[in-house]
Amino acid sequence: MTHGGILRGARIKENGEQRGAAVMNSIGKSENNLLICDGLNNLSR
Repeated sequence: MTHGGILRGARIKENGEQRGAAVMNSIGKSENNLLICDGLNNLSR
C-alpha cells in the first residue's frame, strides 16, 4: 500500500467517524442521556 493510499484511507475513516458523531447528535442528546441513565441504574442495582 502506498503512502498516499494510507493517508486517503485515514481521511475517509475520519470523515466517517465525524459523520457518525453528527448523526448521533442530531438524533437527540436527551435520548442518549436516557440510555446512559438506564445503564447507570442497571449498574447501581
